Amino acid sequence: MQEAVIIDCLRTAVGKAPRGALRNTRPDDLAAEVIRGLLAKYPQIPKDEIEDLILGCAMPEAEAGLNMARNAILLAGLPDSVTGATINRFCSSGLQSIAMAADRIRTGGAHIILAGGSESMSLIPRSGHHFSPNPKFVDERPEVYMTMGLTAEEIQRRWQISREDQDAFALRSHQNAVRAQTEGRFDEEIVPVKVEMITPNGGKPHRSEITFNKDEGPRTDTSVEALAKLKPVFHANGTVTAGNASQTSEGTRAAADGAVCQLCDRRRSTRDHGDRAGGGDSEGAGTGRPDARRYRRDRVERSLRGAGAGCDPCGRTGHGKGERERRGDRARASVGMHWYETNRDHSARDAARTGEVRIGDDVRRRRAGRCRDFREDLELWQQEQSRPVPG
Repeated sequence: MQEAVIIDCLRTAVGKAPRGALRNTRPDDLAAEVIRGLLAKYPQIPKDEIEDLILGCAMPEAEAGLNMARNAILLAGLPDSVTGATINRFCSSGLQSIAMAADRIRTGGAHIILAGGSESMSLIPRSGHHFSPNPKFVDERPEVYMTMGLTAEEIQRRWQISREDQDAFALRSHQNAVRAQTEGRFDEEIVPVKVEMITPNGGKPHRSEITFNKDEGPRTDTSVEALAKLKPVFHANGTVTAGNASQTSEGTRAAADGAVCQLCDRRRSTRDHGDRAGGGDSEGAGTGRPDARRYRRDRVERSLRGAGAGCDPCGRTGHGKGERERRGDRARASVGMHWYETNRDHSARDAARTGEVRIGDDVRRRRAGRCRDFREDLELWQQEQSRPVPG
């Protein structure tokens, strides 16, 4: 079995729906921009040797419909010989596309594949333009159609996560993201997009063009006090607010998967040792069930062995080797990922980031009793924030 390598991963900046800079930009156009940026960075990859584009999309209809992946290929200027497939696993659609690309490469079905996700939550409603639920589910299992806001409230109820903890976690996320932006940590992975802006001006609308290259979500002006004033938005007696919930987003991320390491930038590439998905109850979306058969540690380790992860000298299977590779190669995809934990944002943002790797690993270790609850980490962070500044 040949080895699959994620050569690199680029993205657009993430827009904030429905009033952000990308509100009128089509997802297939965004996907084409990222593909062009990825191929411009690696001119040694012949365009006619790319065999497929697998593109994830949670709502593949309207502007994202009609096999958006194939349309993006043609918009990016690739030859007609390059095929495209659009897939849907909701929030983990983009990550699923990378997993499928890696599987095909490992089994010899392809040599170079592009994979990722693209979404517009401004142009396409969250339930689509024509929501048509199955009557059987409506009568017997209405929770199948619960929104993520309500499932978040259910998770809060089950695990007794206080509003204060949620707000503090949200504040820390904003502060970390703002600091990363200030330090230029995201610059290397963002493909600038030229966006036409139209503003009302009497009978003659004013047209202008901007270069969009900065995530709109991180806020410098938020605080614990500001977050505490916000009202719940999903349940009258709930704790999930616009400040501590994930924003509605739009954008594109794409990765190039290959079978040969000579094409790789070693600072941005990683080996792929396989994936595994596990199901849970619909009301608990956002966390996977520890007793789900596919989450069992022995099954995950068996998959990793089959994908070539092997055992490290300490006798652990897959995990130790994956940790070493992440340190050495600045990996962007987790070993033995669990879909729910690693993908709590919309699929425009879900195609394998370093932060997601840590989340996935932390959840896996927590299930095995080898990791602290996130609230303990939050408490340490709060203590750190309250220390007096020297001098």
